[in-house]
Amino acid sequence: MKQWKRMAWMFVMALLLAGSVGCMTSYDQAMAAEKNLALGSYGQDYDTPVTMLVGDQGKLSLDLTDMSTDFYPYVIGGQIQSVTFIGGDAALSLGEDGTYIASATGSTSITVYIQTPDGILIEHYYILVEPDLTNATLSHTSLEGYIYAKGVSSYEADIRIVGAVGLGEEERPDFTYQSSNRDMSVSCEQSGTLIHIRAYGSGSTVITMVMGEKTWTVKLVVHQVRLSGSDSFYLIKGKTKQLKIKGTSQKVTWKSSNTKIVKVSKKGKIRAKKEGNAVITAQVGTGKIGCVVSVVSKKRKKVINTAIKIGETCKYSQARRMQSGYYDCSSLVWKAYKKMGIRFGDRYYAPTAANNAKWCASNHKIIKGSVAKNVKKMKYLPGALMYETSAKKNGRYKGIYHVEMFTGYTFEGFDAQGKAIVGMKWANRPDNYYGYIGLWSQP
Repeated sequence: MKQWKRMAWMFVMALLLAGSVGCMTSYDQAMAAEKNLALGSYGQDYDTPVTMLVGDQGKLSLDLTDMSTDFYPYVIGGQIQSVTFIGGDAALSLGEDGTYIASATGSTSITVYIQTPDGILIEHYYILVEPDLTNATLSHTSLEGYIYAKGVSSYEADIRIVGAVGLGEEERPDFTYQSSNRDMSVSCEQSGTLIHIRAYGSGSTVITMVMGEKTWTVKLVVHQVRLSGSDSFYLIKGKTKQLKIKGTSQKVTWKSSNTKIVKVSKKGKIRAKKEGNAVITAQVGTGKIGCVVSVVSKKRKKVINTAIKIGETCKYSQARRMQSGYYDCSSLVWKAYKKMGIRFGDRYYAPTAANNAKWCASNHKIIKGSVAKNVKKMKYLPGALMYETSAKKNGRYKGIYHVEMFTGYTFEGFDAQGKAIVGMKWANRPDNYYGYIGLWSQP
């Protein structure tokens, strides 16, 4: 009996503290789609909440059929005298008689005071209000986009969830997705009514999205836009070449970084004007692709091709450097430049790398300035020579002990500002083998 008196006292205090919080003094308005809920043992812990949808309204009552509840013994004895509901917040408006309106997503706890002949029995229930997705659809059910070779490597798009009631950042249903094409990397991030889709690689897939009890599908097709040929090549002065784009039929806008070196028509036909280097850019949709064109003379192209062939087919040997089928760094340069009639001061035998550089210096072939800036501005012509120097004295001109032939630029893509990024190609080294080092000459 003392326990029941204590419970009665708690009930009175709860009423005083609750005041008008969550109370509805009248409920005369007509309720659309009334949803009456009976509370039993379900909802008495956080693992099994009573769930509602935003916009639900109706009346709460006790589940008189649930035999596992504490109040069931009083049900079968007909001893329940009154039931009072206390609680509610911004998500749930609740009257003492159990009338409720689920106004926004969120979670809350309510307390039910059950008057019996033995005193007051108190029950607590956990309520979860979820968004109403009954009529929710997606703004797009199919998407088509593009990625760009050495440019924008991923396709991104936003779609909206339309018609959802109360879908916000918090207390939202779980969101999951699955792509039908496992070879195509796809990710989906949901925030409120926005779903951000990102796809890496080209191909087609169907994305199945599940939120709560709602399922949507989106068909996604991604095309890769690329140049039909190489993204780095030589062109003889005065010659033309037609560039073609694959992967799209969209309009292409062509541009040359240096029209004095290479001109490009509206249809992608390029014309070599004079020796030098230029980047050709093709703007397609929201992305772009590009290539590096090096305009050279016929003789210079022979020098480059000879150096590359020696590096690919001959063996390195300092002892046999001048024999057919063999080379070292300076003999490779000498044998290649012999095609242009340049022998670096020795008609019959390749001089050392240091003497090669000394000849270039005496003939005003040394290129001044920062190597990094010269590469960025594409100042070096294919066939330029890079000499490695040593801080230690070795008795040679400027301490030079090695020479490499630069054979052009690689196209690496675009930076965040949309400017072309270029690398370096070498006669007998992998692309970008060397960084911005050494003394440079342009024979």
